[in-house]
Amino acid sequence: MALLVWLITGASAGIGAALVEEIVRRGDKVIAANRQVGQMADRASENVSLLDLDITSGPKVIASKVKEAWQIFGHIDVLVNNAGTFLFTPFEDTSDDEAERIFQTNVFGQLHLTRAILPFFRQRGSGTITFTGSNQLSGNMPSTTYYNMTKWTNSSLAESLRKEVSSLGIRCVAFECGGVATRLFEPREKDKIGKEDKSPIEAYVPGFTAASQDLGEWGMPPGDPAKVAKTMADVVKGEGMAVGRVWSSRIALGSDSLRWWKIKRQQEDVVMDRWEDVTLSTDRDDAVLSDKLDRFALIAGAE
Repeated sequence: MALLVWLITGASAGIGAALVEEIVRRGDKVIAANRQVGQMADRASENVSLLDLDITSGPKVIASKVKEAWQIFGHIDVLVNNAGTFLFTPFEDTSDDEAERIFQTNVFGQLHLTRAILPFFRQRGSGTITFTGSNQLSGNMPSTTYYNMTKWTNSSLAESLRKEVSSLGIRCVAFECGGVATRLFEPREKDKIGKEDKSPIEAYVPGFTAASQDLGEWGMPPGDPAKVAKTMADVVKGEGMAVGRVWSSRIALGSDSLRWWKIKRQQEDVVMDRWEDVTLSTDRDDAVLSDKLDRFALIAGAE
């Protein structure tokens, strides 16, 4: 595949940093975006340009930054929506500020970036948009409700947007990653709100404590950032393990992610069977179900 230009958010650490290294190793060019770009000064090179970008800065600023990024190498082939943050707090105990911050980072920032780059991709007639999703779609651990909601949005956006833009030569994919050994669980300085020693509402303490213990006993996440980055690059470029595969808008990465996918789908089948009569009881008596819209339920990659 021809050499590509990538714009990667959250490029200073974890999967983002590993992806920058992998892309450069393949000879591609990278625009490495980060909120504190000074942390990455030593990574600038002929093939790596640094972009100071806070994805929570609002649509106007982000649109300007995308235009600036486009001019660095003359175009962009791949947008990697990788920047994200985590929140481990019971739903009722989450403040409005905390909820807004995780949605601004994990949802609205990615929406603004994606919307800003689409006109450029449409004009070129090509482009790839990726989202770093999560296996929490299948797990939905307690006390991660807000995080789970944002990651559902990432995958839904990839799947829905693909149906709007694939005919324009634009591809979308959400990589639904399992646990990866990164700093995701460490709060950023900007995200520390109020008392750092805040405890959950008393009624939620047993469940919160049990979930915390389960996470601790789970041990080191199985995911290797370098391997995740390699696989992401393979998928986007159609190389390595991805050669000859049909494009999919949602791809699970990691043994734990695959396990949860399978468990969730098996149990969904059980629930649907048990509630089938209830489900069908709400149709009009004279309803005739058309298959006209069934194509929208099809999953990319299952053809």
